[in-house]
Amino acid sequence: MSLLQRIQRKARRELLTRTAGVRGAAKAAIIGCGQISPDHLSAFQESGVATVVAASDVRAGAMASLLRHYPTVRAFRDYRTMINETRPDVVSICTWPQHHLEIVRAAAQLGVKGILCEKPMALTMSEVDEMIEVCRNAGVKLAIGHQYRFHPYFIHAAGVIASGALGKLSEVRGNIKDSVANNGPHLLDTIRFLLADRPVARVAATFERAGNKQNRGWPVEDGARGELTFDGGLVAKVALGDFSPTFFDIEVVGDKGSLKVDLEGVRVNGKVALAHDADAAWYACRRAQFTEFVKWTTGKSASYSANADTSARSAELALAMYESGRRAAPVELPLADKGDVIREFFGSIAVPRSSPGPSRATQGSRWTAVDPRSPPGRRRPRISVRVRPRALPAS
Repeated sequence: MSLLQRIQRKARRELLTRTAGVRGAAKAAIIGCGQISPDHLSAFQESGVATVVAASDVRAGAMASLLRHYPTVRAFRDYRTMINETRPDVVSICTWPQHHLEIVRAAAQLGVKGILCEKPMALTMSEVDEMIEVCRNAGVKLAIGHQYRFHPYFIHAAGVIASGALGKLSEVRGNIKDSVANNGPHLLDTIRFLLADRPVARVAATFERAGNKQNRGWPVEDGARGELTFDGGLVAKVALGDFSPTFFDIEVVGDKGSLKVDLEGVRVNGKVALAHDADAAWYACRRAQFTEFVKWTTGKSASYSANADTSARSAELALAMYESGRRAAPVELPLADKGDVIREFFGSIAVPRSSPGPSRATQGSRWTAVDPRSPPGRRRPRISVRVRPRALPAS
């Protein structure tokens, strides 16, 4: 983003902050001041329909950096006190996922009108279901942070697919870095969005993990591959973490053409169909995401693309991948196991607390394997859960 664009955005935020009372802007608050929170704060401020009045985090240092840029925002160590004292209309939850249910429950009970919770929605389907039930009973609008549904490139791609320009779809491929639990929901949700949220019938997945890698206090894999079989037989093949060749992209193939979309633009049949300045596209995405959320929460819009009911299906796909890994077999949806399938999966493969030497394979696990691609004498340990690849059916 250019210096001029940064100056213009800052001037817009300051103007909107000063005129929030006159415009009747909704009051917003941020819970959790980690890495993603500045995106939430700036998007609310620049939406034109909300202004951030407070932020909370148990770590004072985390708030200091955020509030240095927003001196008018009040700081709290306890989010319950923050909600009681500032009475926000909406809150963003930017904490680790294992705390989402507790905060959603408390915020709903304290009278907020809307909650925008970061992904992953939760780490068990029982918590996903309870979050939805709590908000429904309290009359609170609950949304999840699936921003690509508001990104101009992905909206354009979804329109091309819906128009029938690609013909009968035969194949979908998606890639994203990081784990199934962390970035997986983004990939899975965006594939669903591009395909008009058609239902998924079956999930199959394989994983690779060496050592004790964790993310936000939860065990994660180094890489994963999966197949989503949609109603009607269309299959989406996904690669995540170390198996992903790119940061994030999705390709859709039909009998009349193909489309590829990523954060740089949209290509149809290999030719650029839409490509703006990537920073400008991201800014438009975030602004639309938060503007539409506030309008939906305040009754000015009838629907919201990333509502909790829709997002729950994407959370279910990620959890079903782990359950498939645990079973070493495809899993039918809806997911029957509502419990902690992630820890059940990693417990089943018995990852050791310290990685063995380069010439030893991990012991004591039925899922143990040695990477055959490693040269003799330098085989690296690998724990794999394999599901036999399925033929891709025509659709």
